[in-house]
Order: sequence, then structure tokens, then C-alpha cells
Amino acid sequence: PLNVAGQGYYRAGWTSYSDIKAQGPNGTTACTPCGAGILAALTDVDESMGGNDTTKLVAGSSYSCYIEGGWGMVPTGVILSDNTLEFSAVLCDKNTYGVANTTYGLQSTPCKPCQRNLITLQNGSRSYTDCVNPAGYGYSPSGATQCPPGSYAPVGSMQGCVQCPAGRTTDSDPTKQIAITDCYVIPGHGIFVGSNPSPAGPWDPSTSGMNDTTKAMLPVLPCPVAYYGLGGALDSKCVKCAVGTSTAGEGSDSALACDKCAAGYGMQGGTCTLCPAGTYQPGYLGNDAAGGSGFGSGTTCIACSTTRSVYLSSNRNETEFVSDGTTYRKGALGREECVPKTAQLGIDIGTRMFDNTSLLTNATGASSIADPAGCMANCPKNKCCFVHFDYAYKKNAGSAGTKQCLHVNMEVNTDSAAHASASAALLFYKMLPSDAIAAASKSSGVEAKAMSSGLYARCNLPTAWTASAVYNSNQIGKILEAPATAGTTTALAACKKKCDMMSTCWGFTVQNSMCQLRGGFDEQDVRSFFVNPDPSTEFSW
Repeated sequence: PLNVAGQGYYRAGWTSYSDIKAQGPNGTTACTPCGAGILAALTDVDESMGGNDTTKLVAGSSYSCYIEGGWGMVPTGVILSDNTLEFSAVLCDKNTYGVANTTYGLQSTPCKPCQRNLITLQNGSRSYTDCVNPAGYGYSPSGATQCPPGSYAPVGSMQGCVQCPAGRTTDSDPTKQIAITDCYVIPGHGIFVGSNPSPAGPWDPSTSGMNDTTKAMLPVLPCPVAYYGLGGALDSKCVKCAVGTSTAGEGSDSALACDKCAAGYGMQGGTCTLCPAGTYQPGYLGNDAAGGSGFGSGTTCIACSTTRSVYLSSNRNETEFVSDGTTYRKGALGREECVPKTAQLGIDIGTRMFDNTSLLTNATGASSIADPAGCMANCPKNKCCFVHFDYAYKKNAGSAGTKQCLHVNMEVNTDSAAHASASAALLFYKMLPSDAIAAASKSSGVEAKAMSSGLYARCNLPTAWTASAVYNSNQIGKILEAPATAGTTTALAACKKKCDMMSTCWGFTVQNSMCQLRGGFDEQDVRSFFVNPDPSTEFSW
């Protein structure tokens, strides 16, 4: 018979009818089995028919035994009665492959294993080309190797591991390293879309409606200072620290990292609060000294420098005037925002601001005031106070005169857009930086220079000063150059920049949306000061 119970048979040579083996009901006893799983086909000419009729074929030799593609054949180790080896065959399991096509004859053709770590996708594979890399394994000529975290490989790609986009990684489980959609955001990082509009901003783009592949391709960056990122998802975002708090650096991965005060804030009773006027806090700058305080610690509001005002009169025995520093807002970020509460007119500008002292008035109790400190003590707290103090050591014919304490007090202007109004009449006073002039001293003979802090006090000109005969003259400050437009924010900034660059400029006036740079005058034994209103943080300067 050809095949019985999954096994083929063949019969080589003749046998007698009297042979008891040839008398079985199905012929298997007279034939030789090919072996378990090995089939047989009619491949030999029937000798009983003369050996010439090729249409009459029989299974007359072991060559009639065969296995199909995807199978393997091996000897069992049993020697048969005719002294031949017994064979058996199986359908090759996964991760192995058998013969490519139907193969005849009893011979050792075992199932061959795939290269290292390669797999097949089904049983009965016929060629090494059916061996592919499993998911999470990259292919190389020597086989497959599991992808390291942060890379992936699709099953059957037969390529190396693909690196995740920057800022993303994967688990170390190869079943989770299959595609780019397994690349999640690394803790301490977040998705970033630079074109994302405010107020959400680039760190908070919407991912609603995006599929996983699109999310996995969003750019990722380390979370900036004052943010932290938990990571772990395709679209994990950086989360801003609570108001007033910050982190020590980029790439923070927990809310616990928000243990520094943000720039402009200081630690008060365990809470980060806005630094008060006259102090600043630049943020954490790496100062981890014991106690966690001081400049750069990210916790301490630093007091602005005091300002030393020096004046060398003809008498040469005046005391130095020292002013505390202040700021024009709470939550100042750096010392460049510090200005003196009371600023003396810079030596490059002159000793007095205004040419017509009749526009000023005597301070209360002026006759008893003996020095500039006493003169300034009479300034009202909520005004722009300009002080003119004359020691009067030498006046007419070199003899001593009468000391003068003169004021002009102007209303504070709180409208940052006032310059754009044609009806506005303003005075902008250029403030010196408190720390840049802190080195001035009487002993060294160093006096304050007219360096600018870039900050200006904004005051309303008195009505009497707006008359053309007064305004268009040197009475309220020496005219330094032709007026320029100041009606826009850009134009006003240009006016400030011009004054900043001129050491002889104490500020400028604005009328009819035009700015006029102003300078000072020299007069022996006169000192001039500007006293900031108090508090100085409420005027939007």
C-alpha cells in the first residue's frame, strides 16, 4: 500500500506467494515501512509487467519514500531486519526549517535551527529565509540581539534596532520594544512645540485627536528650570512648578524638585513670596552652602546696595550722604533693578538740574535746615521730589550767603502709555544703578557718574512748567538737542537710549508726544537730589 496511518511502504525485489508475510490483508507485512511520518509514492517500473511499462509504477525501493517541504527526517537508531536504519519524519517546529521541496529517499535531513535568536512565524518553514528577527530584537549577520532600552525593532524587519527620537526611551521588555509607539517620554522631559500659541505656550501643546504615531513623533526636550516632567507617556508634558517656586536646573522629574524659590521670590516662613522693594533674587545659581541662604541659593532676597553720594564743595567738609537702595517693583530679579531711594545728580551733569530756581519753593522750615539730609527729610512720601540745596559758602564777593533748601514736588504718573497722549506733560528722570555708584567715597574723591540703570521715574510736569516760554527754554533743564518724537513705545525707548548714552543727560521731558533731552548746570556749593516716592513699587515704572 502507499500510505497507511501516515506512513508509506515499499517492497524491493520479489517474494513467493507462499511467503507468509505476503499473505496479510493489506500488504503491509510483506513491505518495508518508510518510517513514521514518511510517505511513499509510486516511483519504480513494475518488474512483473516486463519492466518497460512506465504507466505501471510501484513503490519498489527506499527512493519511493519521501517527505514534503517543511519536514525533517532523521534515523531513529533502530536497525531493521534487512540491516537498514529506521527513519522517522516530523513537521518542523517553529524557529526551525526543513527541506525546501518534496524530497525522496531515506536520508538524514533534519530540521535546522534558525540563527541565534531568529524565529519563524509558523511550523513547517522550508528555508532559512523564513527565519526572521522577533519583536524587540535587531538583526545582524550573526543573528538577532535584544534591543537596548531606548530602541525598538518590528518583528520581521531584518534590520538593526531603531533608536527612539531624542528624549524618549522604551522598557527593557522586548515585547514593548516593537514600534516607535513604544517610545515614551523620559522622566525629566516633555513634549515641546515651539510654534504652539500662547497662553498655553510651547510646553503645553494640545494632543487631542492625535494618534499614537503622531504623538510619538512630537519633539521632546529636557524640562526647563521651574518645570518638572514625570514622563512615561507618548505625550508627557513638563509641568510648571507652583507659583514662586523653581528647580535647581533643567531636567527635573518630580514636583519634589521644586524646592527653590523662583527668581524674584524669597523664602519666608517656609513659603516662597515676592521679594519686597529694595531686594532682589536672581534665582538658584548653584550656591548650596550650609544653611541654603545667600546670593545664588534660590531662597534669599538680597538687599540692594546702599548708594554713597559724595560732594566736594568749596568748603570741602561735607559729610557723605548714604541712601538705601530700592526697586521699582516687588519681585526684582537682579541688582540691575536696584536704584537709590535718593539719587544725587551725577557729576558729569552738573550740580543743579534747573536754571530757574524761582520755579522751586522753600521747603517747610527751610531756614533751620542745615544740610541736604535735612532738606530731603521734608519731601512728601508720595511725590517725585526734586531737591536743590545750596550751602552758600561763597556768594557775592566771595562771602558766605544764606543756605537754601528748595523743593519741587511733582505728581507721580502711573500710566505707562502716558507718553502717547498729546495732552501729557511728563518728566522722565534717569536713575543711576545703586551698586554701580556704591564705590563713590569722600576719602577717594570719587563722585557719582551719570551711568544709567536704564530705569526712569515718570512724573507729571507742574502746570506752570508747560507754558511754552518755560518749556522751550533751559529753565527746567538745559536743552541738549532738538526734540524727537515720543508718541510710540519704540520712539520712547529711543529717547531713553539717547539719554542713557549721554553722561550729561539727567532725563527728558515729554510734551505734545515729543521728547526733549535735558542736562544740568554747574554752580559752586549746590547739590541736587531726586527723592523717589515711597513706596516705589506701585507706579508701573
